[in-house]
Amino acid sequence: MRKLSKLIGDEEADLLRYSLRLDNSVRGIKFALQTICVHYEAGRRLANSSDHRQAIHSHLNSKEIILRRWSLKALGLIGNPDDASRIVDRLRVEHDQEAQTWGTAALLGSSPDQDLNGIVARSGLTSSTPLLLAARLYARESWVRRYPDPPIISLSDDELTLKWAIFLIGYKKASANLFSDRHENNVFLGELNKHTSDEISEYSIWALHERPDYNFLDAKVRIDEIKDRPENVRKWLYRLLLKSQDSAQLRPDMLTELTWEGSASAKEGLAHGLNDLTGTLYNEAILDWYYRESEENIRDLLLIAMAKRANDNAEFAELVERSFVRESADSSLRRKLLAAGETTKIYPHLKRIALMDKMQREGLLQFGLGFDHRTDGGIIVNNTTTNINISGGVSAQNFVTGDMIGSANGAVQNLQANRSTDKEILSEIVSFLNSSKISDAAKQELAQKVKLVAEEPSDDNKQGLISTVKRIADAASITGTAIEGIDKIMDLVGGLLT
Repeated sequence: MRKLSKLIGDEEADLLRYSLRLDNSVRGIKFALQTICVHYEAGRRLANSSDHRQAIHSHLNSKEIILRRWSLKALGLIGNPDDASRIVDRLRVEHDQEAQTWGTAALLGSSPDQDLNGIVARSGLTSSTPLLLAARLYARESWVRRYPDPPIISLSDDELTLKWAIFLIGYKKASANLFSDRHENNVFLGELNKHTSDEISEYSIWALHERPDYNFLDAKVRIDEIKDRPENVRKWLYRLLLKSQDSAQLRPDMLTELTWEGSASAKEGLAHGLNDLTGTLYNEAILDWYYRESEENIRDLLLIAMAKRANDNAEFAELVERSFVRESADSSLRRKLLAAGETTKIYPHLKRIALMDKMQREGLLQFGLGFDHRTDGGIIVNNTTTNINISGGVSAQNFVTGDMIGSANGAVQNLQANRSTDKEILSEIVSFLNSSKISDAAKQELAQKVKLVAEEPSDDNKQGLISTVKRIADAASITGTAIEGIDKIMDLVGGLLT
């Protein structure tokens, strides 16, 4: 059975779409593309990628080589067949050899049954070892088995070949003996850390960071030697170190010493690395860094890290909420804090602040609208003359709801074996409906959407079901109402579109 993928949260998806706009900085667009890639590599996907893909298409012809490379990589990971012709069109005029390799990888991600020789011919490329390596990145296992293993890679090979060897190791797509029959690949990543090219050295550390089975010790660098490495390498050494807090025996005082880093770029890497730390041991060091940090972008990164760890520390939560209130309603930092805190206890508070600001801008507060919480978990939207109760009180409505859930369950149980994934997901939703305390109206709508998907598995019907689930979850987040099991359903429904 296929692995069920999780959906990228609404706040994060909105932030990514916003960050991909043409008038954003090159750095901002690149970061958004990189973030999309990170999500897909971790098994998280966009519920609806059409707007994001359209924005990425606009960057395929960018004068910035780095944006063209990352755009091709992102399209390869998203893997929509409709993108294949655009990728081929880009490759026919692309002169950057590395972008050509990413385009080749992307084509096999979006159209997995293609022949490599056919791709080379259609795109006007020249076959090479980097192309052969690149083709294996997003190709299916059945495709990889049809082609021979690439030649053994040497530490003295050209930089593009070494880059792709490193990429395959980092993404766990390389054979165990890519460099040698006698040594594991992590040994060679440690050697490449000393390469004369700072870029190759940086990528070798990145690959060690990406692999959960590798750690800081594989880099063959002592903590006190990090300061002597180039700043682009230090950036990833910091992230690798913080990911390896136990094996590297990282103490809070050592982290504090590293925060005095003089390079803004390297310090950003250290700030990003905070997201890999576990436990509460380093909380005081993080707070100390935040209070004395003068660079605004670093402070923002620290706030984002605090938002992700807000359940661990009351002061983190307070600082994040205070900063959120200070920011303008449409600020980029607000979007990032919402996305970072989406799974923490502060999210309902932040969302409520954002909602009140929106109501203020739209003039709704002048009508005296407000929200009250019912003791049974429902919500009351009220003004001076009208109360609208949203609850799950027992009435004749319950019997209608039960019939609709039963009808949906019947349609699900009649699914054939070739739709086993759909059946598993829809059965979980039916089980949720039977036990949940959400309102009858919400149950009826959700049951209707389940039945539609069971009877006609079109993308529109599936998207309608996903949107309904997300709307129920968002309403709960905004009002602070706990709905048991909704997070699990949110994770599962993404599998309907895979």
